[in-house]
Amino acid sequence: MSNQILSDGRCPQCIQENVNSVFQENSTGGYWECPICNLQLQMLSPNYLGILNERGIGRLKSTVYDKSKWGERVLLRRPEFKGDDCVIKNLDELNAYLITF
Repeated sequence: MSNQILSDGRCPQCIQENVNSVFQENSTGGYWECPICNLQLQMLSPNYLGILNERGIGRLKSTVYDKSKWGERVLLRRPEFKGDDCVIKNLDELNAYLITF
């Protein structure tokens, strides 16, 4: 699939604001969370990260997303993390989704 936004562990929202922020493991829910804007992602196998529709609260472990270990993954949006309709295809779709929560 050629139209998709990939994540390498850096926060896609912060990248657009010229802030380099790498996701850390959330200590309360097992998700990845941005330490700057609190965007949360859920690891979906084998090749996907789902953007949750709520922000975290900053309770983070020291574990940082490692691209060499987990690789780049396609970003998906809710309500369901299934099917092509959930794949975020461009920055306009990403930004439209991010302003909903």
